[in-house]
Amino acid sequence: MEKKARAVNTKRVYLVRLSCLVGIGCLLMLFSSCQYINRSLEQGVEIEVLREMLIRYSEKMDTMSARIDRLEEQLLQTRRSADALQERVDKNYLLLLTAQSSLTYWEYLNTPPDFSALLQISKTIPDMAAIEEMVRERIAAEMARFRMETSSSDRKETTIQDTVPQASFQERELLLQSELNQLKEDYRQLRWLNYRDNPKLTDPFSLDDLSLVLGGKIEYTIQSGDTLSHIAQAFGLGAEGVKTLMAENKIQDARTIRSGSIIRIPLPPLQERITVPLAGRNRLAPEDILRFFGESTDSGISRGLSFRVWQNQTIVSCLPGRVIDVGATYIVIYHGNGLKGIYNRLEELTVNKGDWVMSGQALGVCRPPEFRLEIMINFEYRDPMLLFLQNMGDFQVTFYTEWDDGNLPFFPYFRRTKEGSFAKEWYSVAADPALLPPGTMVYLPQLRSTPSRGLFVVEDVGSAIRSKKLDVYIRDIREAAKLKMTTGVYRFGH
Repeated sequence: MEKKARAVNTKRVYLVRLSCLVGIGCLLMLFSSCQYINRSLEQGVEIEVLREMLIRYSEKMDTMSARIDRLEEQLLQTRRSADALQERVDKNYLLLLTAQSSLTYWEYLNTPPDFSALLQISKTIPDMAAIEEMVRERIAAEMARFRMETSSSDRKETTIQDTVPQASFQERELLLQSELNQLKEDYRQLRWLNYRDNPKLTDPFSLDDLSLVLGGKIEYTIQSGDTLSHIAQAFGLGAEGVKTLMAENKIQDARTIRSGSIIRIPLPPLQERITVPLAGRNRLAPEDILRFFGESTDSGISRGLSFRVWQNQTIVSCLPGRVIDVGATYIVIYHGNGLKGIYNRLEELTVNKGDWVMSGQALGVCRPPEFRLEIMINFEYRDPMLLFLQNMGDFQVTFYTEWDDGNLPFFPYFRRTKEGSFAKEWYSVAADPALLPPGTMVYLPQLRSTPSRGLFVVEDVGSAIRSKKLDVYIRDIREAAKLKMTTGVYRFGH
């Protein structure tokens, strides 16, 4: 019994211990669960806090995004307002320019001309017929007095020899010759003044002697050392040039030509052989013409045509010929028909006296600001402009403004030409491109007194501008509406 009781007690003790162990395990598990639950609760709270913070940040981001959208919209509106304001400024500026130009031109047109200087000239300078008559009378009077004194000296030779030295006659003859030379110079100056102040409206270049240059043949005076071969080569007569000259002048033997003889040289038309003296600049603009023949300068009256030189410029011969004189800064070339070309303001000369030159051959270098070409025919100066002008005949000349094409100042093509450049007042003209291509410079003598000096550049076209019609751009609407004329037009260059 005692054994059974011990066994029962042992089992009870075992069960009690096992229960204690299980209870301890359960307590440990419960403690662990509580800690996990506590941590889970804490993490849940933190997650909730983070969720609330995320919600708040999302709301703030939405608010910021809305503000950014509003700012972008305001910026776009500001830009549009700035563009509109710039367009209004541009339009107002163009309108201001138009108003200022119109006002300036209106003042120019309505300013009474000052005729005082012209009246003074008119009082002192008679017309050409009176000038020629005056010069003839003075020369005749001086010659008659000289003959009378010479005749008297012959009758009283012995008395004169005793009382007056022979040298006095020579001095008097030199004095008389000096006076005659001064009369000729005064006469030439008066002719230039008359040419400048009274240009002919139809054709200011209608000089008979200059017309010889335009013909198909020229006359050349043989110089010492000339040969038919040199002449044929210089004038570009080709491989059969010598035979052509011999046939034209009925020369049997080329070796028989003598100095002083005159031969005829058949040539193509002038426009096929003339060259602008500025190498590489066959197409010129009005600003390239610095001074015309007959204009007043600081040193007197211009005896030639002055070209503006922007940088060191190679100068070439306008026409074939022979160099007859070379100076420190000039070259004189005889081109035939009594025509001599004087090329001034040269440096680094490349030809010598006696050389033959062809059209376009380099003569030297000219430095800024100008090159001057002078033309003499039979020892009198003539206008070189004729050599470079081609008479296009009479044109109907009208005038237009930037308002005629229907564009408004804020349009992209307002006041623009067909080529896209801005039209320039008293400079740009519209013409038929089949007759006058864009870029061509034209000369209208009847408009020489305008700001353009008669020179214009073809920069535009027009649907109504066909054949012999020309449309000149100006800013004054009223003047453009009433101005219209028919006048001669010359094309510069060939």
